[in-house]
Amino acid sequence: MAQDHIVQHIASTWDDDDGRVRIFTNLAEGTLYNLTLAWHPQRKFTVEMLADAVLHHMLQALDFLDRQGLVHRDVKPENILYLNSDGAIRFQLSDFGTANLQRKAGTMVGTPYYQAPEMKSHSEQTAKVDIWGLYVTLVWVVNEGGFRALQQKLAKGNTVGWKNVLSIAAKTTNPLLMPLRAMAREDPKKRASAAQMLLELYGGVGLTTPVCVIPPLEADDEAQCASLIPAPLALPFRLVAGIEGPSPRAQRWEPVNFAKAALPANEGLPTSIMRRFEEQRHI
Repeated sequence: MAQDHIVQHIASTWDDDDGRVRIFTNLAEGTLYNLTLAWHPQRKFTVEMLADAVLHHMLQALDFLDRQGLVHRDVKPENILYLNSDGAIRFQLSDFGTANLQRKAGTMVGTPYYQAPEMKSHSEQTAKVDIWGLYVTLVWVVNEGGFRALQQKLAKGNTVGWKNVLSIAAKTTNPLLMPLRAMAREDPKKRASAAQMLLELYGGVGLTTPVCVIPPLEADDEAQCASLIPAPLALPFRLVAGIEGPSPRAQRWEPVNFAKAALPANEGLPTSIMRRFEEQRHI
């Protein structure tokens, strides 16, 4: 598979000694999991800015997989790598050990607190399970509702799962997560696809799916729509109206212009990210 945001397969060999397949991929700098935990809260560039880059890159990867009829089934921070690409940070989806053809996927696999509701009920598995996993990944990155603590409870045997995610999606006031509620719908048939979210949020930039075959994104109910109105000065994201492009929808969220923010002295940020911030300041 050749896609900028999917890890590159270089070669594979069979090891006669332990009966395992050895897979060789491109070298990355680390995982989203480690990058997020190393993100200091005093930095002027928020973790929401990091999460927005993850969102756009992973939507592109998942749209590509969906178009190929594939499902990853274990989207989580540990399976998202980052690397320095021409001075800019780039995220790549990795670890396809649980991936399958959508028409054959049916077993319960993956990581419990990232599993979509339909996996728990042994229902049909489509690309929408990956959309759920990506939403939960973003919830983890920004630690919405103390989600990381909930994960620790799960590890100790307490019940935490998709209902907690639904609750977070309904109550969140985080300007990154508020426009993403369609990714956390319980019914996979009503849940947004990667293509729909790329069209809705990014004007179709990075799409693999042809625009002409993407159905309109189903709206939330009236109460939910009203709650999407942002609070004043809800930085680092702002609402942009009347975007150009193929999307008939009139609104989307985007990061604030880095040129209007003071670039901190190197506060331990990875070099690749610092370069990306410098580039943004001159756009």
